[in-house]
Amino acid sequence: MTDDLAERMRRARVEDLLLMARARPEDGVLPEAVVAAQTELARRDLPEEEVEELTRDLEAWQAEDASASTRHLSTPARIFFGVFFFTLIGVGAFRVLRMRGYNQMATDALVSTAIGWGVSIALFVIGDFFFRGS
Repeated sequence: MTDDLAERMRRARVEDLLLMARARPEDGVLPEAVVAAQTELARRDLPEEEVEELTRDLEAWQAEDASASTRHLSTPARIFFGVFFFTLIGVGAFRVLRMRGYNQMATDALVSTAIGWGVSIALFVIGDFFFRGS
């Protein structure tokens, strides 16, 4: 274990150490970093209750973070994007939500925006038809 890695672990927050100590190879964390985090946690000799509480909090955070890509927009948000389609807020929100990992919310925003455009075009065509008398 390098001195630089050990020093970085000494400066790390407990939450970060717990995340790293529980990392798997597919998470992209080097095995040396996992060992260094585990060593630093052992060196700090934290009370077991504190470690358990932090672990529960981290697991809850990870579960919520994992569900972010499949979470839907609320109905008021869908209506907002549908009604205010003309401002292109829906397209901008789609890009921002997608970049932040909220894939389902991004899709909902884009679909609601498209529905708003469709409804407006339909109302325009129907209105034009009735006002022209044809």
